[in-house]
Amino acid sequence: MDQASRVCGFCYRSMETKSSDAGRAWICAAVWFLFAGNCVAEDFSLREALHMARENDPTYLAARAKLDAAQARHSQSTSYLLPQINLKGTANRYDRRYERTEPILGDSVTKQRYDGYNAQLTMSQPLYRRANFVGITQANASLRQAEEEALAADQDLLLRLAQAWLDGVSTEDAQAHAESRSVAARRQWDQLEKASQIQLASAPALADARAKSTQAAAERIAAASEREAKLSKLEEIVGPLPGGVFPTLSSNYAPAAPTMRTLDEWLEIVDADNPTVNAARAALFAANSEVDRQRAGHEPTIDLVGNYSYNKQGEGDFPGQSPYKILQYSVGIELNIPLFQGGLQSAKVREALALRSQAEQELHGAMRSARSTTRSAWFAWQAGNARQLAGNESVHAAALALHAARVGVTQEVKFDLDVLEAREQLLDAWTKTQQARYDAIIECLKLKAASGVLSDDDLLDLDRHQVPRNAELQMIVEVRN
Repeated sequence: MDQASRVCGFCYRSMETKSSDAGRAWICAAVWFLFAGNCVAEDFSLREALHMARENDPTYLAARAKLDAAQARHSQSTSYLLPQINLKGTANRYDRRYERTEPILGDSVTKQRYDGYNAQLTMSQPLYRRANFVGITQANASLRQAEEEALAADQDLLLRLAQAWLDGVSTEDAQAHAESRSVAARRQWDQLEKASQIQLASAPALADARAKSTQAAAERIAAASEREAKLSKLEEIVGPLPGGVFPTLSSNYAPAAPTMRTLDEWLEIVDADNPTVNAARAALFAANSEVDRQRAGHEPTIDLVGNYSYNKQGEGDFPGQSPYKILQYSVGIELNIPLFQGGLQSAKVREALALRSQAEQELHGAMRSARSTTRSAWFAWQAGNARQLAGNESVHAAALALHAARVGVTQEVKFDLDVLEAREQLLDAWTKTQQARYDAIIECLKLKAASGVLSDDDLLDLDRHQVPRNAELQMIVEVRN
């Protein structure tokens, strides 16, 4: 029997007791709200989400398609250095009317019908085309840029998925907290309402309790709405979600601390290995190659040209001539010197220079953005880690308070409502501590992503430490008492 079932059984037995034990039913209701989410099978894991994201995320798939296109363009660049061979053939039916303008003897008009066939094989081998050689260098840089952009897209996918997943887990925690707070507020209102009937509670106190109950109910609805909003964000990455609920993160999970390296060391790694920065560097190199390639358009070209042709005609070119066949071979060197193109090539050079300036500025922007992201993640991790350490103390204190309230009920110096409030405070402290841990984890992942080393293993390690929410809370209460 799982814990939720045991809770349900306890609630049922409590409701069958005498009316003086009715408070225990409210405690059971609170516990039910804490554990109810786990009554649904948790059949959706982060591992499954990662697999779905790689198959469905539009941003990631677009980057992969862009890489495929770059690889195809790279193959195109080498083709310009290889021989270009073409075969052309024609078959024609001629109907010719030939008229002499000054006939001497006989008919001045001759009509002829005949067939004509032509086949031509041409070959051109570039000998000197500097633009083609520069084009290979440019294609290599463009391919490198696409590979770095694909790596950046992969890092971004992992980071977005981790953020969306932890946001979903956080909303589950917040919803459980809101449910508990709503039950506690409702219980307090009922108690004061009964006390006011025998004039043991004032009207202002009753109104305040009612307002708190209404506010708690509204927060419960808001928490449910927030959960749906976070699920929508996750669906943008992985597609339609299967059934199930989010587990929570075990308190035993501890990612590698960024303090293993100093901030300056992280910045050096980012400058050298950040995928977006490296892609911008490759783009600048490609832009420089484009300037060189367009300038090469002013230079002469030399090609080796060969030609083989066969021509067969059923009649001669003039009446009276016999049909003929022509077989012709030729091979030679072709020199082409561009003299004037209306300023077209000069305009292309100016365009390439402007695009190179754009690439330089984009590189500067990428470097600044990467360094800024790294600094922010570094200091945000320190803040999140500090909140987590403080939260651990709050959870410990709240667990002791819950234990004291339970002991007080057995000794009849505390009431069931005190236990319910202590449990709500424990859940409040636990929820805030978990949120601090989620924030610290995301900042660690951001540092790895900025360095280009974030991998599936980081998310799978996170997935291995996902546990049912009720089991984690029960462990905290049992261990810390």
